[in-house]
Amino acid sequence: MPNLTLLAYRRLRAGGTLFVQRALHVAKRDRSTRAIEGPAVQPAPTALAMISPTVVAESPGSISVQPLRRRPKVSKKMTKDILLLSLEGLAQSADAFPPLKSVVGGLLFIMTQVDAVSSNKEQVREIYTQIDVFAASLVRAVPDVTMLSPITQDAIRVLAEDMQAVHQDMEGLARQRVLVRFIRAKRHSSELQNLLKRLDQADASFTRAMLASTDVQNTRILACVQPLRAECLAAGATDESRRVSR
Repeated sequence: MPNLTLLAYRRLRAGGTLFVQRALHVAKRDRSTRAIEGPAVQPAPTALAMISPTVVAESPGSISVQPLRRRPKVSKKMTKDILLLSLEGLAQSADAFPPLKSVVGGLLFIMTQVDAVSSNKEQVREIYTQIDVFAASLVRAVPDVTMLSPITQDAIRVLAEDMQAVHQDMEGLARQRVLVRFIRAKRHSSELQNLLKRLDQADASFTRAMLASTDVQNTRILACVQPLRAECLAAGATDESRRVSR
């Protein structure tokens, strides 16, 4: 039976993604050029342009000026909050297997510290994306925490060791004073980029281990099924020969 918390995580993640996509769609639609009918309208003076009104032609020869509608924005805080809620739900479901909880805890720690360590918004966004991909890999590989195969448990333990190393490096960066971070901003950016690569490598290694586990399980199942299939075919051939002999 699938874990209910994992199902909630999937729904929350899917709902957050859909909400972001809708907000982006609305923002894109508002950026489209509005058609103006009737006689040509002269450009507004620079002083008026700074106020940013919207000129709308209601009818030929009738023009009204309306305030520019505020454009919805998909904030980094909203994206972060959605991801944090998803990870917290995943952490609650991982209580049954401490190494998995350690992995999710490491992802949560990186999430909460990366803003303080880096002022590069693009780099922070990349780390958020990688963490989201990482969490999705865990959900796909672990549909039910209470029913883990020995191979899956070993793969998660190795992943927990990799995550612990990344956690320690991030902790070292987070402990530094603000002035030191400012002075070493370029160096920190390089270290965070390396951290991002290590997260990607850990995720890729875990995915390969799970694929190998699936292949092994399929091979074992096939090895069990083939003798049964041979017996069924032999029994069918015997029955057919008996009917022919009659």
